[in-house]
Amino acid sequence: SERLMSEEVAENETEANHKSVLRFIRGAGPAGVDKSKLTRRFQSIKSREREEILQALMEGGDVRVRAEKADPKGPGRMKTTYYAA
Repeated sequence: SERLMSEEVAENETEANHKSVLRFIRGAGPAGVDKSKLTRRFQSIKSREREEILQALMEGGDVRVRAEKADPKGPGRMKTTYYAA
């Protein structure tokens, strides 16, 4: 049915997005990639879906994340960096 086809397309698109995000993070090497760079690269993915993808990759053990102060001496803005596990 048409509904099933559209669900399948959405599923395949989500899976493709997962793979693209993981490939991008792996491609960054040991330095990792910061969240703002990742967000710019994947602007076409809705914010909520991007967060869900990152969460799934972390829960699956494919990606690690580290949050630290952007400027250790300055105010509390945080920098989030993703690394391939």
